[in-house]
Amino acid sequence: MKKSSTFIILCCSLMVFLLSLSGTIFFVKKIADKNAHTSLVNATLEAKLKEKENHTLLEKKVTEAKAVHNEISLYFIEADTIDTFLNEVESLGRDTETNVKVENVTALSESANTLSVKVHTKGQFSNSIKMLSLLENLPYNIHITSVYLNQDILQQNGNTKAKVPWGMDIVFTITHA
Repeated sequence: MKKSSTFIILCCSLMVFLLSLSGTIFFVKKIADKNAHTSLVNATLEAKLKEKENHTLLEKKVTEAKAVHNEISLYFIEADTIDTFLNEVESLGRDTETNVKVENVTALSESANTLSVKVHTKGQFSNSIKMLSLLENLPYNIHITSVYLNQDILQQNGNTKAKVPWGMDIVFTITHA
């Protein structure tokens, strides 16, 4: 009887051991599967976060590019706002107390989007120079090609010291969109 009870204990122990071993293997495989799944989810999450970071960076760059585009577009006048620009040039005359007259506006034949503008001003010397400075510093793509400054001298009974305003002819080009 001792042999049969030892055999039964051995069989029971073997079954418990096999059940424990199979349970351990089952749980190790489940944990390995869960780790693989977690790694896959983690990699996907990292890819999505990187994609979102790139998207945010791209949006930021697009916003910066739009701001730069808007700033650059201010340097060019639109074809339908040329008269507004010319009024702005004439208003510089009012600001500097000089008489400003736009004498000529022509499109340059070598460049379809460049205009040549001739302006005549009349006023005191300092105001005329101030007018030229303001014209140069307008926020447009302006290139001054020539400036002619003169003062007519009036003769009064042989005396040539009469005070008369200075005249200035300014020719410049401006690029329009």
